[in-house]
Amino acid sequence: MDYIFIQKKGDMEAIIKSKNSLSKLTMNELVRKYNGQAKLGFTGIHQQARLVVAMHQEFLRRINESPINIVENVLISFKGAISIIDNKIFYLNG
Repeated sequence: MDYIFIQKKGDMEAIIKSKNSLSKLTMNELVRKYNGQAKLGFTGIHQQARLVVAMHQEFLRRINESPINIVENVLISFKGAISIIDNKIFYLNG
């Protein structure tokens, strides 16, 4: 399931705030948080999309890859549940 992210006033500030919180998590905590969101799927709540964008940026910052796909800064999708081994993403079946 994908989410179409239409930027609104205050998005950048909210994403930065989420990035700051996410940066304090361990990699295992970040993975658990991501896997929870991927399992839940998009609920249509704009705040969730902001959090997912922040997660995408945090994964890129830490390991230079992300389990979140963002196309043209609009279409957001999860690539599936993951585990991280030696700073590499491995996708889990199911």
